[in-house]
Amino acid sequence: MLSLVLSSCLSLAVTGVAAASGDECPATALIAKWEKATERLGAMSAPTREVVAGARKTANASCPVCQETPATFALIGRFLDSTVALDGRVRDVADRLARAQGRDSTPAEIRAAFEQRLAIGSRASELYAAFSRGMAAVDRAPGSPECSQCSRTAADPSAAEFASIDAEARRLLARWHGVPARAASLSAESKAELFAVMEVFQREAPVCDLVRETMSVLANGLERLVPLDATLHEHCEATSKQRKDTPPAELAQLKKAVEARTRATASVVELLRVMLKTMTPEIFEATPATVATRSGK
Repeated sequence: MLSLVLSSCLSLAVTGVAAASGDECPATALIAKWEKATERLGAMSAPTREVVAGARKTANASCPVCQETPATFALIGRFLDSTVALDGRVRDVADRLARAQGRDSTPAEIRAAFEQRLAIGSRASELYAAFSRGMAAVDRAPGSPECSQCSRTAADPSAAEFASIDAEARRLLARWHGVPARAASLSAESKAELFAVMEVFQREAPVCDLVRETMSVLANGLERLVPLDATLHEHCEATSKQRKDTPPAELAQLKKAVEARTRATASVVELLRVMLKTMTPEIFEATPATVATRSGK
């Protein structure tokens, strides 16, 4: 009965990490990297942790990238959790309808595509969780609970939630577009201080490369799913035209949620791309005039 649910509610876009699972999935190796990094960061000595905390305080006070990342990463986690929750809800409804009718007429290739979609979204969420644990280990004080800063609220797979995510992503995107100019406008003294801070992080808590790799894997995975989503959408459209009855209210709600997620997905991947482009020391080396010229202003 997956065909019925898909045809009723799937416009189809989902975040992910690769076109395959297992050893072919780049998230698998990246999660392992984060686990090793988390162990290493958690074992930092108290004096080293104080040095890193001081560097973080300096960076948060003046670095526009550091100022924007907390809210942005929180939104990405919220999006991934809600995406997985919505996929699970769609599958549960499809299975329930199939049991009620005693059969499932969904073509094998479509069911396989949808199951792959669920697996990719789940793996993306696992990658984000590993990233969160690693980042929390940087700030964790000795003896405090593990991952004290990466608690996540229950996911909401509703259309209103995805509309809210979309709006927040667009707001954050506008702020990230302004980061290069903010960085270029810092005083020479502030820039020198930030470069010194970067050296501290690279020496004591080298996670910047892992952060960028994580963002890239998530963004690339979403883009690689476009052909898969197109295939599912074509199936949905064809199946929907064959229906004679009006879909149940529950399916109409799911349809609205997936349509809202489609828009949110596009905004989130754009946000990831702009972040990747912006999170580089080069933005501090440019002058305000150069930044304005490059942006076409």
